[in-house]
Amino acid sequence: MSTFTCLAIELKSCKANPIRPTVIPGSTIATLDLNMWVIFCRRSSNNQNFEFRYGRYFRGIFDSPTVLFQDRTPRPRINWDGYQSVNEAPKLEKMDASSGWVKRYAQAAVNRISREHPVNYSWQDDLVKEIIKIAREKGITGE
Repeated sequence: MSTFTCLAIELKSCKANPIRPTVIPGSTIATLDLNMWVIFCRRSSNNQNFEFRYGRYFRGIFDSPTVLFQDRTPRPRINWDGYQSVNEAPKLEKMDASSGWVKRYAQAAVNRISREHPVNYSWQDDLVKEIIKIAREKGITGE
């Protein structure tokens, strides 16, 4: 006899893009259970073909040294390639919920304006520059 546990499962859907990796906006990280299971469906442009992947939410988080924060609480982008195909056994490892996402987003913001990494312009770049400028003028060190 099998025992089932009721879990929250988030369903994601997107269209396949032959030019870029499949990445879509994710869920709000402040209230997100990074260990929640996700079922991800990718469909062809003509809606004739469907592919499925699954895994714990954190496996697909698209992280880069210049990731943008979203228009509200950060919503990490989700990367199709981070998830398992339906033919693979589940990877059961969990992630520590206090994984320092605020620090990662702050470092990514600084990386974007440092010109050490190639990035496309975002209004957030100007916001970060202005925050740094105002903090320096006021002698704020963040301590």
